[in-house]
Amino acid sequence: VEESFSAHYMNYEFRKPQSLAENDDEKYKIDEEFQNIAEDSKSKNLLFSGLHFYLSTEVPRDSLEYVILAMGGTVTYEFDASNQAITHGITDREKANVTVVASKEYVQPQWVYDSVNFKKLLNVKDYWHNLKELPAHISPFFDENDAERYIPDRERELAGLPTA
Repeated sequence: VEESFSAHYMNYEFRKPQSLAENDDEKYKIDEEFQNIAEDSKSKNLLFSGLHFYLSTEVPRDSLEYVILAMGGTVTYEFDASNQAITHGITDREKANVTVVASKEYVQPQWVYDSVNFKKLLNVKDYWHNLKELPAHISPFFDENDAERYIPDRERELAGLPTA
């Protein structure tokens, strides 16, 4: 049975080599903390829980896989139109080059990142795979307590605020 990259790492347990001296424990502390976080996250309702993503060949697979798995989703690199488990196809291809199945959503990679940044699943229609212009990407790196910061129209729209 073929074990995918993601299946391998979702079940990976961090262990320090037995040959190391006891004073090297500090080096592995972050690995143990990460393992605790990973175990805790399995029991939480994460953004992509219950979603299974097909990652097309032209998208940044490593980055997408990392984000999707971290948020509770699963991924595959093999597209099978009859596979009912696949809920979303992530692709940058033109519509003519994509096998479209009505029961699945097809979006560009930005949808994954923007959904995580806004902590909610955004409307897939805004990120459909053959759109020429996507919504403005909003950086997650800002100070929410800064009352004087500029709030872009896209962020206002998603927050339900009036746009300028």
